[in-house]
Amino acid sequence: MVLTVEEFVERIGAVEADAIAGVGLRGARSIDREKVSAAIAVADGLILGYIRARYPAPIVPTPDLIKGFAEDIARYRLRLRTGDQSGVTEQVKQRYDDALRQLRDIQSGRLALDANQPGTANAPAEERPVLVSGRPSRADAILDAWALTTEGVRR
Repeated sequence: MVLTVEEFVERIGAVEADAIAGVGLRGARSIDREKVSAAIAVADGLILGYIRARYPAPIVPTPDLIKGFAEDIARYRLRLRTGDQSGVTEQVKQRYDDALRQLRDIQSGRLALDANQPGTANAPAEERPVLVSGRPSRADAILDAWALTTEGVRR
């Protein structure tokens, strides 16, 4: 995952994390790690869906920009799940929309991640994976047919 539960709580603050993912009685509340992990996993999948075509290899370490997208997407999803109509503030919604817009910009090539990161599309050729797609080769079938027709000629 691009963001850990601890990083998420640190980024948004303990008070907000408790408000959107806290469980237990007052004074003994804790963060519902599974709930936060699930929101981060959805954010991670969404982010990868946008950037995988342009950056097929994992980018290690994860850039802060990507972590910010994961934070904004996960926060928005967690606030939606609180059941409180006012849970999604205008700022949270705007940050979510901005994250999706910037992910589309990365996907289209209008916004680039750090080109010096290993595994990125702009990295030196020796650090980029090679992706090949296409129909299976017909060479084996052609050569087999050629071998059958030439066996009688050689004898």
